[in-house]
Amino acid sequence: MDDGDKKIPKPQGFQCKQFFVAHDQCAMKVGTDSLILGSWCEVSRATRVLDIGCGSGVLSLMLAQKSKVSAKVIGIDIDQLAVDQAKSNGSNTEWRDKLEFFHIDVNRFISPLKFDCIISNPPYFELSEGVSIEMTSSRRQARQTSSLSFQQLLKAVMTLLSDNGSFYLIIPHKTVPQVELLANSMGLFCHKRLMVRSKGQTPFIRQCLCLSHTVVEDAQGSTLTIYDGSGRYTEDYRMLCQDFYLAF
Repeated sequence: MDDGDKKIPKPQGFQCKQFFVAHDQCAMKVGTDSLILGSWCEVSRATRVLDIGCGSGVLSLMLAQKSKVSAKVIGIDIDQLAVDQAKSNGSNTEWRDKLEFFHIDVNRFISPLKFDCIISNPPYFELSEGVSIEMTSSRRQARQTSSLSFQQLLKAVMTLLSDNGSFYLIIPHKTVPQVELLANSMGLFCHKRLMVRSKGQTPFIRQCLCLSHTVVEDAQGSTLTIYDGSGRYTEDYRMLCQDFYLAF
């Protein structure tokens, strides 16, 4: 076999039904949190979408698939390698013309137009949590709130979100009261939430929140269990993520 016959190995990544997300150059790999959040996010009416901390671009690609043809999806990240990979991932999809990625800190990101939908799977570990000595500096940065605090994130969202827009994020269940209190003080209020647990009767581990500028008295709440008693995906999880999981 000569060099021309050798197969180029496919980069490490995650295969969705309609696109492949390479993530070998990214600190954070494609995971369940992003797949749940992107599947849960309502984006059908949005014309301008912003993905804060886009990483490999998985959420941007998911929302590009779900949004209307005329929508524009912008992803931003402080990691240059991640942005480069997101650009490459986007260019290999049928929605390449809807997608743009920029290497910039959200604290310095300025847009002349507001966004109808903002989404983020933000870093949520405190300085002493969720890290190890073996981690690269970029992975630490992607996981820790020191790189983007909830206050900084919410402040940016307040500036960039349109009057009738929605902000979607996923955070640890135990962090929700703190984040909601901070969001309320800044003028963002929860409209709906999805509480996520790994298996039935186990404690909730994550919450997806949908925040907006409008005050509501009772947010719509629902729950999601990922695995059944046999370790298989539940029907609810399959229904939620069926547009993206290749095996569903």
